[in-house]
Amino acid sequence: MVKEIVKTAVETKMTCRSVSPIISGGEYCYACGLMMRILGAGQELIQSAVSQPDVPSMQAAVKPFLESERERIQGEARYERLINLLLQSKADDKLTEETLELFDMGLKGN
Repeated sequence: MVKEIVKTAVETKMTCRSVSPIISGGEYCYACGLMMRILGAGQELIQSAVSQPDVPSMQAAVKPFLESERERIQGEARYERLINLLLQSKADDKLTEETLELFDMGLKGN
């Protein structure tokens, strides 16, 4: 998997007017890391997210935080789309070294 392609795919989905779901664990992890950075997630939540065995578990770990922060980004269409993509994702991949690198890329803004 080419990390830059995943990054570009997520950034494109954030700006598209039509809904284009997250289709892979790599996309989910990059998007999740990016949203954690945007929302200023604490280290405890980040550690909980990356310690999960798979994407559905990561999604369950971050879902309460994302739902509680939705109001804060109202009016920011890109970020509203990103939260919706994360909450509606059906990706079920295992977390791997590569997907966790993608999470880190999003988290660090790379």
